[in-house]
Amino acid sequence: NSKLEAAVAQSEQQGEAALSDARCKLAELEGALQKAKQDMACLIREYQEVMNSKLGLDIEIATYRRLLEGEEQ
Repeated sequence: NSKLEAAVAQSEQQGEAALSDARCKLAELEGALQKAKQDMACLIREYQEVMNSKLGLDIEIATYRRLLEGEEQ
C-alpha cells in the first residue's frame, strides 16, 4: 500500500513538474508571438511608407513623361 502511495506521489510530482515546464514554455512562446506581432506591425508601417514614396515617384514620372511627350509634338 505504501509503495502505491509513493508511486502516486511520485507521479503527481512528475506531473506538476511537467505542467510547470509546459507553462514556462507557453510563456516563452507567447512572448515570442508578441514580439513577432510587433515586428510585423513595424514592417507593415515601413512597407506602407515605401509604397507611399513609390506612388509619389510614379506620379512624378508620369508628369515628366507627359511634359516630354508634349515637347515632342
